[in-house]
Amino acid sequence: CTLLHTYTLSADRQTGKVSFQAPADGPYCLMFFSKPVEAGRTPGLSDFSMTETAQYDGAVLSIDSPKKVKDEYSTAETVTITVSNTGIEPMTGAKARLLLNGTEVASENLPEVAPGATVQYTFATKIDMSADLSNEMKAELVWDRDSDPVNNSVSATFVSDLASPPYSVDLSDND
Repeated sequence: CTLLHTYTLSADRQTGKVSFQAPADGPYCLMFFSKPVEAGRTPGLSDFSMTETAQYDGAVLSIDSPKKVKDEYSTAETVTITVSNTGIEPMTGAKARLLLNGTEVASENLPEVAPGATVQYTFATKIDMSADLSNEMKAELVWDRDSDPVNNSVSATFVSDLASPPYSVDLSDND
């Protein structure tokens, strides 16, 4: 059996996670070693899983700008998102799509993203967020090769401070 990877558990020696690449042709041999433990404790292994990394998988991680809360939104807001290629092949030919209150407002080609890389993407299209005091924005990754669509979108609510108290109105009739 060929050793593919070694990993030391966290400082408390109770948790750990490791990722590594194994040759596609197998076979695989898994070995677990435990150092001697304190009296009364039994070494063990639980919640163990092995998953295959998707060949093609992109993800939208976050909407980074504009700020989620600000005084007023303009007619030309800049939107930046973070996208990750969690697959093992380059992400090419993908698009970033932006919806505001359920309506598509931008769809743009993403640059190539290397396997394992995370990049910020700023839309060239400026977004009009001035009409409503609260806006629901959704950023989506559209890639026909993507094998795991579960992580392809992120939503966030953007609220103008003008929609929230404190504010005061003087209704007195003082001339």
